[in-house]
Amino acid sequence: MDAFQAIVLGIVQGLTEFLPVSSTGHLRIVPAFLGWEDPGAAFTAVTQLGTMTAVLNAANEIAVNAFLEKKIGFSDIATINRSVIKGHETGPADEIENVIAADRTARENAAKLVSELTRTAVAA
Repeated sequence: MDAFQAIVLGIVQGLTEFLPVSSTGHLRIVPAFLGWEDPGAAFTAVTQLGTMTAVLNAANEIAVNAFLEKKIGFSDIATINRSVIKGHETGPADEIENVIAADRTARENAAKLVSELTRTAVAA
């Protein structure tokens, strides 16, 4: 895939973001319609990451800090990260405000999970 094709796919992805259709579908339909090769799974994965990197980082920081403070167990780190990621709806990382909002929400959700796990451990 050349830079022009990547730009075209990026524009299509951005223009169709609001539609209730899988954005992955656009990455398959447009190249087929224009006679281009399939961009492949790696390209699709990169375009879908969006705010997910910020979410994973934020949740992991909260979880690891709670572990170091002996509030949760080691395996709880993965549980918290998985739960926060699962609850996150990936959005575009095209503006810093989107990334900051995703980070803030992930930290709040991770902190709630730490509190729940801490209460459960104390009750047991």
